[in-house]
Amino acid sequence: MMKRNVALVVCALWAVACSSGSVKGSVQLEGAADSSGIAITLNGGSKPVTLVTEANGAFAFDPVSDGMYSLVMESSDMAEGRWVMAVQVKDGKPVDVPAVKLTLVGTVRGKVEVEGGLDSSGVQVAVAGTDRLALTGPDGSFMLRGVPAGAQKLVAVREGFQAAILDLTVSRGEQQSPVIALKRGNMAAVVEGNVGYYTGANPTNITVKAKGTTFSATPDESGRYTLKLPAGAYTLVAEAPQYPAQVIAHVTVSAGAVTQAPVALLSIYRRLPSTVDSREGATLQLLDDKQHALVVRYTDNGSVASLYDLDSDRERVFFATVDDSVSTGDFVVSTNGRGVALSEDNGYVVFDTQTGASYVLRAQDSAPTAAKRSSLWFGWNAGAFSKDSMFFFFNDGSQVYRLSLANGQVTAFPADYGAEQVDADHYFVYDQGASSTEFTASLVTPSSATAVLPKIGSSSSYGVYGKSLVALTDCDGTNCSLKLVDGLTGTVRTVSGSYSQTTYIDSTEHANWLVLSSSPYYFLSLSQATATALPAGLSPYSLDINPNGTRAVFTTYDSDTAHTRLYVVPMPPTSMPTTATAESTSSFDYGWLSNTRMFAFDNAMPYRAIDMKNDTVTTVTDIMGNQWIRGNMVSWKRADKALMGASGDGAAFVLNTNAKDTAYVDYQQETRNSAWSVWAVYENSDYTLVARENASGAVRTYKSLYPYDPRLRATLGTSGEGSIGSESTLFVRRNYGDGAYELLDLPTGTRRMAIEPSMAGFNNAGFTSDGTFWISAYYYADSSGDVTAPAIAIF
Repeated sequence: MMKRNVALVVCALWAVACSSGSVKGSVQLEGAADSSGIAITLNGGSKPVTLVTEANGAFAFDPVSDGMYSLVMESSDMAEGRWVMAVQVKDGKPVDVPAVKLTLVGTVRGKVEVEGGLDSSGVQVAVAGTDRLALTGPDGSFMLRGVPAGAQKLVAVREGFQAAILDLTVSRGEQQSPVIALKRGNMAAVVEGNVGYYTGANPTNITVKAKGTTFSATPDESGRYTLKLPAGAYTLVAEAPQYPAQVIAHVTVSAGAVTQAPVALLSIYRRLPSTVDSREGATLQLLDDKQHALVVRYTDNGSVASLYDLDSDRERVFFATVDDSVSTGDFVVSTNGRGVALSEDNGYVVFDTQTGASYVLRAQDSAPTAAKRSSLWFGWNAGAFSKDSMFFFFNDGSQVYRLSLANGQVTAFPADYGAEQVDADHYFVYDQGASSTEFTASLVTPSSATAVLPKIGSSSSYGVYGKSLVALTDCDGTNCSLKLVDGLTGTVRTVSGSYSQTTYIDSTEHANWLVLSSSPYYFLSLSQATATALPAGLSPYSLDINPNGTRAVFTTYDSDTAHTRLYVVPMPPTSMPTTATAESTSSFDYGWLSNTRMFAFDNAMPYRAIDMKNDTVTTVTDIMGNQWIRGNMVSWKRADKALMGASGDGAAFVLNTNAKDTAYVDYQQETRNSAWSVWAVYENSDYTLVARENASGAVRTYKSLYPYDPRLRATLGTSGEGSIGSESTLFVRRNYGDGAYELLDLPTGTRRMAIEPSMAGFNNAGFTSDGTFWISAYYYADSSGDVTAPAIAIF
């Protein structure tokens, strides 16, 4: 009967027709048989609705209309104090919130007595395995708040005395501990255990350490180790070559006693156990702080998102929905991993991993006010965090909003004509105001909002290119001024000249050059704020510009002779050149290998290549086919079937020494950065990786790296497959069947596998901002193939 009354209240407060949508779940205080007295508040309607749990911790809001809501759980008896998560009701379906396990805490008072009646002040008393500690007062008394309930060990430590350990069962509320006695001396304690590899390899190269100390031990061939150390509480860590350090035990040891540590098996994968049933699968992503993993688990009733703390092995569920199509790729994560946000059909959820604060921003509510700052309209795109992760920006098409994670305050900026992002801290916001024909551009940052460019014609061309806003302004009905606004400083520059109101601003593949599409065409230099008219007959869209923007190559077709001519001109071109660099009866494929080197393939038979360095042209004639140019790398096959490659300013060289008819370069797998150029050569049903060090020209060859399909990755950058970063480690995918990756150090040729043979279900891989590589997978623990926990490997 009580639940039915609650349902009627919900219907009345949200002023909606009762439907089948509902929000149900339970809260469990770990270590307590009674989970009553927890206040559960559902926010999102005109008024919040609050329930108080009974002994089983269950709660139910029924019915609830479609929308995004915040669910707040509060109790003075839980370590979290206040737990906030988001729930999405969609299509009238019930949302089953997974059981939320919160930490029951109590307060412990006690006293320490020092042998011989010595001063008892300044003794450190800590709860083993937690961050709870206190120093005794003049009379030896202490108080520990927020102590997790259940069996705990109090450890009293003072220099020159044996550590004293007291077993205690902590319960809800406040309790008194027995007196703790400190005795003189410092007898050694012993920890024994077994450690090995999940793969069964010889464990003698493993080192077991007491974290934060210099104490360590090495196991024998059976994996048995003995570690001697002073009495106290310790975290044991196992380290091994090619493996990430792994916490294997938390132990509290007594002087003169032997403590058995649990058996530990090392794996490159870290299992992420959870109370949420993920038998339907899961996706994972390591955050930039490398302390948290974003996990989306799929259940029979939808999706559940959580943040898993890799240091404490605790999981915080912050979002539940009936939508089973949510993945980690749908979330926006700040650069340092502090902020996590998700845009769903009818709202945003923003989660602060540092404070645990959660903000639910609903689509069905009106614009935010001081009283409604947790409920506001959404739209535009997935939003973006500021560089320091303290602000979240998003847009609904009529306003831009700035959410402060420091205090939850939301500030709105009118944006009748939308908004564009410059970078994480700078946004151009376009507001029409009272005008019917013009609007003003303002530059919005985490700390300010400044009008920088008024009188942009509502029908004129404008947009953000690179870091600048380029716009036609002050139009008189026929002509306009052209202005550039620096998106970082707000500085305004005017481009000389007058431009038709119908001029269209268009991008090129080069960051410095824009096209003004009019009659005539213009090239606009962003760095110089100058526009240059192109000569008649030259289309700006046919030009390929070199990396530093100083030269361009293009072709023209002569219908009278049916010839194609290749030209190289300075940027911007002011006149049509009279002499062609090369001429073909067919066509050219061309591109820039460096600022001073242009390479072009003549597609007429017999094949040839035009290699131009600093205006000196060399013709390559020994080409039999398989030629391609992509980015700043080229390759082709010679008459003797050898495959040739070149990149940057480096000389061409042979990619394969045992050339066969079937050999070719897989151009889709080539990749290059400032240090290395890499080609994938397919020959005799196998691949060979050919890496050239750009600075020295040294070439290294690695054979049989991937029997099926190579996927190249590296330690820096997030551009994904087919690219490497600025360091020298490649990550090569071996095949699609088991998702195995091999890590290859290019200078030394050192390799290691990034997945174990017993692992299965590879599902994601990526990089943090500092280049840390990670892979996630499912871990199958039994013969039936049931998923016990998703896992993540960090390198």
